[in-house]
Amino acid sequence: MARVAMHALHDPASVEKMIEGFGSKDPLPAWTQFLNNYSPIILQVVRLFERDPDHVSDCFVFVCEHLSEKEFRRLRRFDPSDRALFTTWLRAVVRNLC
Repeated sequence: MARVAMHALHDPASVEKMIEGFGSKDPLPAWTQFLNNYSPIILQVVRLFERDPDHVSDCFVFVCEHLSEKEFRRLRRFDPSDRALFTTWLRAVVRNLC
């Protein structure tokens, strides 16, 4: 997994482009970018709730399945014009799914 500079995770233009990609005819590149960039954050939150490595893996898959269902409905709900950073918003969504 490629390391992403922290500022790239918070860049509103990059986040907005990724969110738009979820609604495109081919959302796979946006989903791949999302997983490459934000999997560490998802895992960090999951590990707050689960300690067993098998449960961490199961919960990670559960979260990703729910984030991608219904054409990425949850992820497309993020409003880049809002004051919250995407990473802050994502942490809250993942906590709710755990």
